[in-house]
Amino acid sequence: MGNIQLPLLSSLYYGYRGYYPDFITPQLAGHRDGVESELHQVATASNACVAREIDILLHGASWGQLSNALPRVLRDTIERGERTFAQRIAEEVESLWQHVLAPHWPTLISRSERDIGRRAEITARPRTGHHTRLTAP
Repeated sequence: MGNIQLPLLSSLYYGYRGYYPDFITPQLAGHRDGVESELHQVATASNACVAREIDILLHGASWGQLSNALPRVLRDTIERGERTFAQRIAEEVESLWQHVLAPHWPTLISRSERDIGRRAEITARPRTGHHTRLTAP
């Protein structure tokens, strides 16, 4: 990943086993919404939603309360409030996108769409033996 710095995402990913805040991966309205829509949803997640996720992160984690055991970058960002937490997460996800995925995205989409087409074609093929078994007395 070169010189990309993702301290907050790294603290979440490596710092705690078993929970990654849900608001970081929002449900999109359609498969072609794009990364901008997703980043906007992350950055503008409601304070109540982010607070709930932070609560789960803190109290569901082995770290317990806000303490020195919590990675410093995570503790400092949480202490700045829900809005800052959501915006910093979105900034790091955008950086990850720009440096890691975006350069390869057209190829990934093309391969994915070919694979979906191939699987749809296979699924749609008649399977005579299967249908015969279903209708046999």
